[in-house]
Amino acid sequence: ANGGKVDFGPAAPKSVTFTPKYDDSMVVKVDELKQACEVGDSVIWDVRSDGEWDGSMSRGNKRVGHVPGAVHLEWFNLLDSATNEFKPADEIRRILTEHGITPDKNVYTY
Repeated sequence: ANGGKVDFGPAAPKSVTFTPKYDDSMVVKVDELKQACEVGDSVIWDVRSDGEWDGSMSRGNKRVGHVPGAVHLEWFNLLDSATNEFKPADEIRRILTEHGITPDKNVYTY
């Protein structure tokens, strides 16, 4: 709100046509990922479920399991289970740091 008007009534969304645009810069290539991990300034963060991580649940994927060397931390571990909202930033920062996911690293998430 930042001092602006706040509306408490129901939203009245308008229908629009969404046309997604592929952005190649947001997709890492296998060779680029291998090189980044060899240098040691990067971390691969696997946010998927335990079953997807250990290969016991394919969820329709052709290949199961995880990328060797990836860090496993399910995304929902960053949520407060009582409110389903994100935990405070300092707690998220602590959790990520405990898993080696730090601001000095390039983080590749999947």
